[in-house]
Amino acid sequence: MDKVKSVKLNSANVKYDNSVDTERVYDIEANANLNENKVVSMDGGVVRLEGVQKASFNMYGNHQQNINYNNVEDVKDKCAILMAIDAFIGDVEAAVEVSPLNI
Repeated sequence: MDKVKSVKLNSANVKYDNSVDTERVYDIEANANLNENKVVSMDGGVVRLEGVQKASFNMYGNHQQNINYNNVEDVKDKCAILMAIDAFIGDVEAAVEVSPLNI
């Protein structure tokens, strides 16, 4: 006989990556912190190109980001990485909205 039941998923930390994106240039992964099935922040983000880490990132609140580039000097490359990170964050948010986590 059950004595308790789960009622609602309040928060979770879920690792996402873009390995299923066949058009990706960079391999990106990050831990998304979810609250009531909305992305509230991301941490531990990593961007790789051909297995070499090019950047790490975190995202807080209203898409405020901290990005650390690793041996990336060309401004065009930095912009491409930034755009890839922004797209990844948007893709994770869309995935959470379309397929919310359930207990």
